[in-house]
Amino acid sequence: MRKKIPLLAAALSFIWPGVGQVYNDDGPKGVLFALLYGLLFIAYEQVLPNLGYFLMTAVLLYSIFHAYKMADYMNQAGPSH
Repeated sequence: MRKKIPLLAAALSFIWPGVGQVYNDDGPKGVLFALLYGLLFIAYEQVLPNLGYFLMTAVLLYSIFHAYKMADYMNQAGPSH
């Protein structure tokens, strides 16, 4: 397993939630974050502007945090992870 760069994982998730998870080899969770963010974007634009914006921000911040922490954890866990 190659070492992951936590700041790169976080930056990728900042660009679009879920991309950092894919970088961390956690594709299913990455797809989940990306789809959730996309659906909230549609809700923000079409249906629930205030709530949609709040939820989009929450998903974005959690995705960044999660990508960083998982990359760091994977580096500490070593090859057995």
